[in-house]
Amino acid sequence: MSLRIIKKERTTRDNVVDSANAGPIGKPWLSYCLGALANKYNGKITSELTTLPQFANFIQPESYYQEALSGGLGEAFPIALGLQLANRDELVIAAVGDGSYLFSNPAVCHHIAEVMKLPVLVVVGNNAGWGAVAGGTLALYPDGYAAKMDKVPATSFTLSPDLAAIAASSRAAAMKVDRAEDLLDTLEEAVNIIRTQKRSVLVDVILGK
Repeated sequence: MSLRIIKKERTTRDNVVDSANAGPIGKPWLSYCLGALANKYNGKITSELTTLPQFANFIQPESYYQEALSGGLGEAFPIALGLQLANRDELVIAAVGDGSYLFSNPAVCHHIAEVMKLPVLVVVGNNAGWGAVAGGTLALYPDGYAAKMDKVPATSFTLSPDLAAIAASSRAAAMKVDRAEDLLDTLEEAVNIIRTQKRSVLVDVILGK
């Protein structure tokens, strides 16, 4: 990577930090906070269409695992369970979208986390829909019928599921955050619960439109 590209990425990342003092949460700021958490605690992140590495600033090797894109949605949460099983004292974060979270069979994953005592941190970037499906449809058919509509059909959740209730069904802790200035503190609180109570935590991060 050239020095010019590195300098550009640092400038972009610094701008994200400077502009995240208040207001809604965007993926760049979420990515930055996840990277800061992984760097601070030497943790591992399994990401599925949620983390933008150019904003995360990972400094530890093997701290970031990106989606394979060779199968269906829903892989990041189960992979995180496997990583946690391999090292029970490590901070393991599953960073997923709300659609990816639902595809992971979350009730089963949370149940396994409880039974096997795997205190995974699940961070859901919640955009109230199937963002990957909408993006893929528009990329493949940029001039199609879906592109001419206000929203790509069948990709938005008119009523979003209660993600906290899904997590709570297996005694996982759950919290929700919708303001940028509260995100890092909320993630730190989640890590504290994991370390002191040895149970999984779900953080529902409401992304701005």
